[in-house]
Amino acid sequence: MTCRYENHRVVGTEFNFHNFGSEGIIFRDRAAGLIRKIYSSERDRKFAEQDFKSEIEAFGIAMKSPEISASIPGKFRILDTQTVVDEKGECVSNQYFPDLAFEAEFINLRFVEIGSLPNSESSAIERKFKKVGINYTGDMAIAFSEDRLCYKVVDFKVRGQEIWHKT
Repeated sequence: MTCRYENHRVVGTEFNFHNFGSEGIIFRDRAAGLIRKIYSSERDRKFAEQDFKSEIEAFGIAMKSPEISASIPGKFRILDTQTVVDEKGECVSNQYFPDLAFEAEFINLRFVEIGSLPNSESSAIERKFKKVGINYTGDMAIAFSEDRLCYKVVDFKVRGQEIWHKT
């Protein structure tokens, strides 16, 4: 099964579609070992902006925190507006909020949702993040090393938002 983002790429780079999530689309540059997350325009702009700000604020806190800095992807940086095209070279940036984008290290491990871990394990990880002011871990995904002594986490924020659907 294909998705509509599958053949998208970021203009002027080697970043090609890698994966998608509830908030954004992940592009990967294999040679550089980096990802770019660009927020999807399928969501409300204001909601996406608040999520983006909360996520980048959380990265800033985490990078400065000795307790958790080794647990997050490195090489984090906020990006200027991105231009995305499809396989024909046609601009599809309107499917994104191209100014809500960041870059980080690609973690070549299998991620699992925090909710799928035993409570003792997930609680210990969440406590470390909440201790430094990163209070939203509901979307967090975790990748463990083979010995389970080391881990990397993604999708964490200073604060989360509830999504209310109109019926």
